[in-house]
Amino acid sequence: LDGPLTQARQAVECFVEDPADTSLMRVCATYLHQVQGTLRIVELYGAAMVVEEMERVALALLDGKVKPQDDTYSVLMRGIVQLPDYL
Repeated sequence: LDGPLTQARQAVECFVEDPADTSLMRVCATYLHQVQGTLRIVELYGAAMVVEEMERVALALLDGKVKPQDDTYSVLMRGIVQLPDYL
């Protein structure tokens, strides 16, 4: 799980620097989806639900349903960074 979470974190960092490049948030959502699937396979449903919400935030940013703000990026990033410690 470390690889996909690292890729998701890097995508968020790059998106913050260049919000016009929406493909970066798509990359983040894709990696979060992979992590969610893995967590469901190993039956860590609580963690999978958290990652599902993180994926929804990424997709909402991508679709313009959530305003891109520092707080939004911060919460998404904090979830990605803290998940490995939780696991």
